[in-house]
Amino acid sequence: MDYEAATRDTHSPLDPVGHDKNFLYRLYPKAYDLRHDSDRWDYKVELPEHVLAFQNAEGKEEFAFLQLGKLEYTIDGPAHWPKTEDGTEDDAAAEKLSWKDTGFNLVARVGPHGGHIDGVYAVFNMHVEDNFTGDTYTHSPSDDKWGRLPNPLDEEQFFCARLADKLGGFCGCHLVCWGQIAFYKPVPLVMLSKDRLVIDLLQ
Repeated sequence: MDYEAATRDTHSPLDPVGHDKNFLYRLYPKAYDLRHDSDRWDYKVELPEHVLAFQNAEGKEEFAFLQLGKLEYTIDGPAHWPKTEDGTEDDAAAEKLSWKDTGFNLVARVGPHGGHIDGVYAVFNMHVEDNFTGDTYTHSPSDDKWGRLPNPLDEEQFFCARLADKLGGFCGCHLVCWGQIAFYKPVPLVMLSKDRLVIDLLQ
């Protein structure tokens, strides 16, 4: 997947993620949707905000990731991604379905040894911007309104889950499994210095 094309702030009907027993899912490319939890900004040492990292309880940076965009879902469609008569994925038909925001964003983990993609994760966006007023609402970790899948029968609440090993694993027929929970509770997202990213890539 071309990163610049995949993270522009426009709809792209070409990015199916897959399906589970209830919904179809797709990527709405948006590279700067997740906010970092730091007021620090130094353009000389910090990377752009589409590159963030999780921070652990000791205040140290966990793995870095690239923001890909929103994870959207639809119930207005077939059990699998629409197909054309010749059996290929019909992205034009999928684009006409009614897509809604899950509240989760997709990110690609930056792996060691050259910076290859080491997993794709869904991260819940704790900072929600009102499309009409521009105001931002931040979920409290103690409330029960964040970290839930659209399925009303699913009561599990989590912050981050691993969905695939690589970007190429997504397609309309991909079965989305939510069992690999990385973080149940919210953890801070921090900006990453260039030096720190280089260290990560060389490990």
